[in-house]
Amino acid sequence: MALVETVQRFTRFPEPRGLPRADFRTPVHIRAKGTEAWGTARNLSRGGMFVECEEAPPSDEVELEFRLPGCADPLRPSALVVWRRSGDDVPPGFGVRFVALDAPAARRLDAYVHEWAHPDALAFAMPRASGGIS
Repeated sequence: MALVETVQRFTRFPEPRGLPRADFRTPVHIRAKGTEAWGTARNLSRGGMFVECEEAPPSDEVELEFRLPGCADPLRPSALVVWRRSGDDVPPGFGVRFVALDAPAARRLDAYVHEWAHPDALAFAMPRASGGIS
């Protein structure tokens, strides 16, 4: 039994973050509870992203608008803020989880992330649930 546990410990793959992520940097328009702001969309996955900005929105529910490189039509997902950080030694901003995105936009997002995600991340990609953003 000890031999099996030792082999498993040394052959264990790193834990995946959940969904593959693509390095990404583009302006994003943020709307929440009657307020508007601009930030920089970063670290994109088909399920959410990091938004770098000086001040996180006052609400957990946000509407975002940003463009993928090479695409004229913007993506306009509804999202939930799932964490915030002030930026002492890291860029300030917040992480969002997409909760609503139309089907054509979701396909464009998925294709972009698949094309630009780190190859190791794609090896851990979880199967996509049918019916939209997972």
